[in-house]
Amino acid sequence: MRAALERVADFVERHPDVPVGAVARMLAGSRTVFEHRAALTTTGTDRDTLVERLRTTDQALRGAGRPADDPVWVFPGQGAQWPGMAVKLLDENGAFAEQLAQCARALEPFVDWDLLAVLRGEPGQPDFDRVDVVQPALWAVMVSLAAQWRAVGVHPAAVIGHSQGEIAAATAAGALSLSDGARVVALRSRLIAQHAGDGGMTSLALPRTQAEEAAARFGLEVAAVNSPDNTVLAGPVEALDRLTAWCDEHDIRCRRVPVDYASHSSFVDVMRDQLLDALAPIAPRDTDTPLYSSLTANLIHGSDLDADYWYRNLRHTVAFEAATRAAA
Repeated sequence: MRAALERVADFVERHPDVPVGAVARMLAGSRTVFEHRAALTTTGTDRDTLVERLRTTDQALRGAGRPADDPVWVFPGQGAQWPGMAVKLLDENGAFAEQLAQCARALEPFVDWDLLAVLRGEPGQPDFDRVDVVQPALWAVMVSLAAQWRAVGVHPAAVIGHSQGEIAAATAAGALSLSDGARVVALRSRLIAQHAGDGGMTSLALPRTQAEEAAARFGLEVAAVNSPDNTVLAGPVEALDRLTAWCDEHDIRCRRVPVDYASHSSFVDVMRDQLLDALAPIAPRDTDTPLYSSLTANLIHGSDLDADYWYRNLRHTVAFEAATRAAA
């Protein structure tokens, strides 16, 4: 601290053309929050007085704070997409673009479309209305964003993924190789597409206990618990229609999720054998990055993320609120 104050005093003396107020603004502006810090107050704009106070170190107010921890990386589920996403970063040819190109190559054995062309919205390419396009595309973008953060020195203290976002979280943490992550997200979403059409999902502004009562009333299942007052129900379309009418009648905010399948419900049971067979080749591994599962709502080992895990991740309730609380 003493050395830092001396350097400021030297700067003020060497640059008489820089106003004292400008020096203060530079020091108080967008600076790193260090563990040890000091502040000096002075009145007026007298340069000599400022230099004297800077060199009299006992006049500075000092403090120490806890260094900021690395952030937890949270990877969202389906719905985070938008047209043109990632194109600007892709054109900058940095860490993001490099990782995205690797993701595109990893997806090639499992899809019949071109990732980069889809993201750019090129003619003749499928769009995000297809679940077997949007989920792999989101996975690739999220994994590439993770590479971009690492390139600028930001590393995760832990990772959490919501539903299909957990595939990206596991890949970014190193629990799944790029090839295995591509296999899981591409083949699983292809199976969803094959069995789509008979179900749907609705988000309710209700806590879990009240949402469970509504689910029992209309023959639905709890698909996700996102927060203390947001729950998603899944099931047959006609049951969701009755739920919407009931919500309107009771002034409960609800929103139909724009999908034609009922993930995280018994709708998924029919896919089990096919999914386990398709994902059997993956080889998950342990990693130094903590993984908080939105399936089990606690820490898990990377080596536990086998084919059965990814079936259960799709079949059972997304315990996102509980996983977030565990990480916190």
